[in-house]
Amino acid sequence: MGVFKRIKDITKASVNDMLDKVEDPIVMLNQYLRDMEKEIRDAEVTVAKQMADERRMKQRLEEAVRISAQREAQAEVALKNGQEEVAADCWKRKSTMIRSKLNSANCMPVLKLMLLN
Repeated sequence: MGVFKRIKDITKASVNDMLDKVEDPIVMLNQYLRDMEKEIRDAEVTVAKQMADERRMKQRLEEAVRISAQREAQAEVALKNGQEEVAADCWKRKSTMIRSKLNSANCMPVLKLMLLN
């Protein structure tokens, strides 16, 4: 066994022995509890933010669905009136709006969840 390894082991043992003598189990448990309470508060804040994001995304999705239905109705009225160009424009604006709303809001994961549920 090398001299440096023995010195390293002796130093580690001495430090651990010193820490064992100083360490108070009650104080350590209290510190662990404080750490856990902080982690719980952080988790609660994160969950609240995620819930707010989900609400916002659902609102954007509902708005996109509402506008989509309006565009579809406009296209149907235009077709009934023989205005094929206007109907095509409505369909085009509908699909463009849906893509832009969902992509800009990162709603795709929420949309997938809503479709699965």
